[in-house]
Amino acid sequence: LRTVENTHSVSVSISPSGGIVEGSSVTLTCSSDGDPPVENYTWFKGSSSVGTGGTYSIPNISSEDSGEYTCQSRNELGERRSTAVSLNVLCTLMMFYYIPFGPFPETLNSQKSCFVFCRSSKERLSFSLQFPVVLRLSNS
Repeated sequence: LRTVENTHSVSVSISPSGGIVEGSSVTLTCSSDGDPPVENYTWFKGSSSVGTGGTYSIPNISSEDSGEYTCQSRNELGERRSTAVSLNVLCTLMMFYYIPFGPFPETLNSQKSCFVFCRSSKERLSFSLQFPVVLRLSNS
């Protein structure tokens, strides 16, 4: 007589690691050491099912994709869910600075102004500038 318990563990990895910027692609990978082997995987964002399979890819990611993701693995003994991983999508910043006269490089000090925009209208944007800021003109 052999007694088998459902003790498999489930983990999620994110690629690429580090900051995830709007417009890039992200892949979440689910790993499990189940015995008996895992039969299928289900992906969740919060409590909503968003996909199946060992990997979940998000091309052209946006701020709406930010959230808590988990992977659930299933084998013949039952289900296990991973610890949630946070996906925080960073907005793309665009900085506009108007210089009426003057050569580059130009130094932005506290008496001059610039405008910083975030492509995502649903994100709260906070930033800080340390003066002086040096702006350089490039051809790219």
